[in-house]
Amino acid sequence: MEKIKGLDGIRAIAVILVIISHLGFYPKLTELGLWTPSLLPVFSGLAGVHIFFVLSGFLITHLLVTEHANKGRVSLRDFYIRRALRILPLYLLVVTLVGIMELAGEAGTRPVSFLYAYTFTFNMMPKEHYSAILGHTWSLAVEEHFYLVWPLLFSLFFLRRKALLFVVCSAVVAVSIWLQVVIEPLRTHYFVERWSLPAGSSISIGALAALLLSATRQRGLNGALAGSGALLLSGVLYFHGLLIGELPWGASGQLRALGVALLLLWIFANQGSGLVRVLEFRPLAYIGAISYGLYMWQGFFLSTGPGRSASQTWPPDSATGLVLLLLVAPLSYHAFEKPFLRLKGRFSHRAEKKAFISQMDSIQQQRTL
Repeated sequence: MEKIKGLDGIRAIAVILVIISHLGFYPKLTELGLWTPSLLPVFSGLAGVHIFFVLSGFLITHLLVTEHANKGRVSLRDFYIRRALRILPLYLLVVTLVGIMELAGEAGTRPVSFLYAYTFTFNMMPKEHYSAILGHTWSLAVEEHFYLVWPLLFSLFFLRRKALLFVVCSAVVAVSIWLQVVIEPLRTHYFVERWSLPAGSSISIGALAALLLSATRQRGLNGALAGSGALLLSGVLYFHGLLIGELPWGASGQLRALGVALLLLWIFANQGSGLVRVLEFRPLAYIGAISYGLYMWQGFFLSTGPGRSASQTWPPDSATGLVLLLLVAPLSYHAFEKPFLRLKGRFSHRAEKKAFISQMDSIQQQRTL
């Protein structure tokens, strides 16, 4: 899949929101009178996570559409191998390091929380077992559940019943709002908004955007998606809470996700725009490129907030943790993650296409000789 310019910048903004939130900046700014709680929903770490979700839904679906267009099918085996090589090595390393710190008596972690982390079910765990240093793994659980189900549905319905995919994604968004109303009493014991269906609605919105793109690409994105009006509407949807206040039952989160999805479509259609050039600013794009490592390591070095239990000596204080994060994340990307990324490339449909072209060239040369 050809690189879409500007998306690394969006990733960078998302991970910066998460890091700033976990550093505990917003309460300090509020004490100084420089912040108002009404701004939190659009600049919080949770907002950053949902930006990641929309991006995941959009890019994974766009990748599936592209592979299907190039090969006439989708290789589920290769898809799952690529995802495993991208997600699992660093994820397992960080969770295991937290376990080592816990054995040393320094992480203040409940042993049962490792069961949830290793099985990618942290988003479903009861609040009584919650561990702050592993708290960020809930979002990886939601994404992994999406990765397991969505490619299967795509393979079954994209060719002959594409409209059904639109229905499925739309249903996830609608049901997620209804579900939060129905299971409201469970909020006392569970992070209901982190369950796969409510949280995954942002991923579904990203997938919807990619499906819409595939449906309109043959005749080009029309002005409603590629024009300045779409960019304005994207901003209104994302910042609507500042204008009319937050809507109940997670509806505001859905509108913000729609705003991000519209922005992605606009970026795709306006690759030469000034906004894309800003998002491609090299330092910002680099932060986006290493954003997965930043996200995983910020949990290890910062936890999900500045608070620490009485027996907890790790992570260190926020300032030390931030310095360690900024040192380790780039090293992790270049020394640890990149070898897996290169291996992941072997299971790309582009790699198959290159191998096929190379084979055809070899045959042609033999015929010439």
